Amino acid sequence: MRRREFITLIAAASCSSSRALAQGKTNRIGYIHTLGTSLPLSVSLLRPVWQQLGYVEGETIFLRGGEGDPGRLPGLVQALLDLQVKVLIVVGPAALR
Repeated sequence: MRRREFITLIAAASCSSSRALAQGKTNRIGYIHTLGTSLPLSVSLLRPVWQQLGYVEGETIFLRGGEGDPGRLPGLVQALLDLQVKVLIVVGPAALR
């Protein structure tokens, strides 16, 4: 499976159906990457999908990046869990650990 196809698959899996959105359910998505959140290709591919489904950064989408420091990741993950995200997208082996 090519990387772009995989990212598209993750985007589809991470977003709820439009019917759930229409019912007013607040589903939150957390995204964490070892790098900054504006650099990875995955963010640029996922942003239009999230916007099309009605998700808004800072309200229902929470992007966090370790800025190249894997030591920051545990605190960032905890912060996302404290926001009660329903889905956590983890990118990169260091973030996954």
